[in-house]
Amino acid sequence: MRRLLVCLIVLLPLKFFAQEFGQTSFTLEQAKNYAVENSVNVKNAKVNSEITEKTIWETISVGLPQANGTVNYQNIFTVPEMNFGGYVDWGAMDPMSYITPMDVFANYVEGMPIQLGVKQNVTWDVTVSQIIFNGEYLVGLQAIKTMRKTSDVLIEKAQMDVKALITETYVLVKIFEQNREVLNESLQNTKKLLEEMITTNEAGLIDKTSVDQFQLTVHNLTNVVVSMDKQIESMKLLLKYQMGMDINQEISLVESAEQILEGLNYEGLLLQEFNIGQNLDYRMLNIQEENASLIIKQNKSRTLPSLTAFYRHQEQMKTPDFNFSNPNVVGVTLSVPILSSGARWSRIEKAKLEYVKIQNTKIDVESALNMQVVQNRNNFIVAYEKYELEKKSLELAKKIYDNTLIMFRNGTASSLELTQAQNQMLTSQSNSYTAILELLQAKNNLDKVLNNY
Repeated sequence: MRRLLVCLIVLLPLKFFAQEFGQTSFTLEQAKNYAVENSVNVKNAKVNSEITEKTIWETISVGLPQANGTVNYQNIFTVPEMNFGGYVDWGAMDPMSYITPMDVFANYVEGMPIQLGVKQNVTWDVTVSQIIFNGEYLVGLQAIKTMRKTSDVLIEKAQMDVKALITETYVLVKIFEQNREVLNESLQNTKKLLEEMITTNEAGLIDKTSVDQFQLTVHNLTNVVVSMDKQIESMKLLLKYQMGMDINQEISLVESAEQILEGLNYEGLLLQEFNIGQNLDYRMLNIQEENASLIIKQNKSRTLPSLTAFYRHQEQMKTPDFNFSNPNVVGVTLSVPILSSGARWSRIEKAKLEYVKIQNTKIDVESALNMQVVQNRNNFIVAYEKYELEKKSLELAKKIYDNTLIMFRNGTASSLELTQAQNQMLTSQSNSYTAILELLQAKNNLDKVLNNY
């Protein structure tokens, strides 16, 4: 039991630490997946998709029953009145006696005014309406499909862009790290040689110039290593930012540039058929073409009549003596466009011209994409051949350096020759890493146009 408690005390903080800081070691694929989940651009694309869904429901709801209630208070300064005149009260006279004009005049009753309203009143009503036919609304329903397509394409594009961006930055960091390892190794070897040369110089077997030459080489390599450390630190910050990570969190990239290249399907990329319909830019143009067509329909629909049915119920707190209003009313409203002095026609023609522009752009983009595929394939071939050549050049440079080092230790090569061989090897190493970066960038560009992400 005591051991169990000790294990819990030790392991629980580690568990909470892992939960707080999350994953820190990433392969390239893991880094891309992490970025897809946490990148701000992808998150905003998904939020925009949710906004689109709300907009879609807003469009649909226009054609569903609508109910509105109103409450109205009014105070009439002077209430209008109506008087139907007086009358003779015949019942007040003796029917058995002779009725004189004076009797009629004496029994005349003045008429009482009747108010046609009330001074203060509160009125409330509820109105329910329903669109029966509206051409613009029907076109709006057709646009729902293109709105969803646009959201889907924008999310795909955001994910593809962030994956391509992460690939380039990840590889660049690894190249810098691997280059630093080579430089560090070369620095350590040079320091050992320098120590040997100092001992040999003290014994009087070599001159001081050779020692100074190696001392200068050590200083130069040290400066390069320090500069490389700063570059790696900056590139890691950029990578964490692009991935949506906390920039204060540690990150470790576990996949080398060579390991990434191992998954390179050279022949497959060159033979892959270009399906322009899958290209995101072209798909977006197709959606824009559909939208342009719907805008033409929308402007044409505004020339059609619209029909709306309604029901209204009204109640008053105080009812006047003479009240001719009916509390329940059912009716229809027909709205017919008659004359716009050419405004509607102009909007229709303008929409048609915009549609023609989209079609022209599609033709141009189709040609540009086909040309881009050819160019990116050619760039990929050139980058691959350069990578193969630089790899062979590096092997030769290493052989030359190793042989020169043996000759130097045997006294048959000078320190200058050894330094030149070392610089040549480091240059070949740098060229090899540059070739790897260019190859992966060329693959990245080809994957984007072929929509492989």
